[in-house]
Amino acid sequence: MPSPPTSARTRAPRSPAARGAASPTPQALSATPAGAQALPARSLEGGAEPVPAHRWQGSKARVWRQILGHEALQRPGGGRWRRWIEPFYGCGVMAQAAISLGLADEYRLADLCAPLVVAHRALALAPAALLARLALLAPKPGAGPAEAERAYRTAAGWMKHHCRQLGAARGALPVDLTVAARFLLLLGSNFNGLWRVNGDGEYNVPIGRRSASAPPLVYSLVAARPSLLAQSAALAQSGVSLVCADMLTTVEAAGAGDVVYADPPYCGTHSAYTAGKFPLVLHAELSMALRRAAARGAVVLLSNSALPQTLEIYHRPGDDVRAVLARRSGGRTAASRGVVRELLIHMRG
Repeated sequence: MPSPPTSARTRAPRSPAARGAASPTPQALSATPAGAQALPARSLEGGAEPVPAHRWQGSKARVWRQILGHEALQRPGGGRWRRWIEPFYGCGVMAQAAISLGLADEYRLADLCAPLVVAHRALALAPAALLARLALLAPKPGAGPAEAERAYRTAAGWMKHHCRQLGAARGALPVDLTVAARFLLLLGSNFNGLWRVNGDGEYNVPIGRRSASAPPLVYSLVAARPSLLAQSAALAQSGVSLVCADMLTTVEAAGAGDVVYADPPYCGTHSAYTAGKFPLVLHAELSMALRRAAARGAVVLLSNSALPQTLEIYHRPGDDVRAVLARRSGGRTAASRGVVRELLIHMRG
């Protein structure tokens, strides 16, 4: 990327008082599991704020500046990187930020969650038609709990069928407006913005509520429209591609002049995004693939949990480890909510 202009410089994270919330102390940041030293991540200043297209567990909407502020992304001699490669696209907030900043000539985005890829390809190729289909399927403005429950139950029932239908899908999936609209409706009104499938690959997340006794969440297309259009605009840019592909295939394409940003399911957390889930053996395979990409000359950054097993799998001497402060609200336990510490590892070849 070009040397950051005055509108996109890096800075150290703000103090806890400036963030307005309790945060780990600097002493806590310097002590990382397994003895690796983690410096506080530096934040990128300037640039437009990316807007997530929908809720998503583990979204980087609150930490993208700490990730893109890493010194490894300052390309020697200036200019753009050849390709920005993401094997775990998710809600697309990191891709949207990278595209907005013009970090690369091409953006190769991938995810193995087929309904997600269908939805975002529809956003890129037919946003107006997708919004019209959403208007047909979503609860009408002012809808009550009963209508919200019916709309969600219908979409969830059909999504089980769509998941089975797309179970072996790969590549640049065709646009299916109904699948896309149902996916967005579910993510916008389910429990904690969670995408989860069972062992048969079928969607199985209940409708969301503010509390156990509260009425169900009602999907609002009016509220969702700006974020959907923001992601659509990013994906429609020249040089951007999004496919349904596994992580190893995606990473093996990386080489000199490329940046690989990997954000797999975190060690010790929810991983049922696909029927196979994400056991530690897949983390080990991903680590080896990322290390090979780094050896071929790619810049490789990985986000994951601040746990000993993360460093046992992904870290080796010579790597740069940064501590990222993330505010999380969707964790299952109190310890996983609030301001938590995550790791950003610059893996070297």
